[in-house]
Amino acid sequence: AHTWTLDTRAPTTIIEETPPSLSASGDATFTFSCDEEACTFECQLNDEATTACTSPLGLTLGDDGEYTLQITAADAAGNIETTPASHTWTLDKGPRSPP
Repeated sequence: AHTWTLDTRAPTTIIEETPPSLSASGDATFTFSCDEEACTFECQLNDEATTACTSPLGLTLGDDGEYTLQITAADAAGNIETTPASHTWTLDKGPRSPP
């Protein structure tokens, strides 16, 4: 006899920690997981290239503006999340001194 499990369901990313929606700090930390036992993740910040990532993820941002991080999970069976989890926030470091 042989037993196996057929997994055709894509995982779902759960974002647990994010920067606030308006932040004065260029340092942003994200923690995330998925709703299955073992997942790998890919992250994309704004329109940058998608890269492999792990939790916790620390970002250091220089410029004020709006940022969106998308996180996509894949499970051990190769199922890939079709709608990435995302978080959008605005970085505003406040007034600057003239040069």
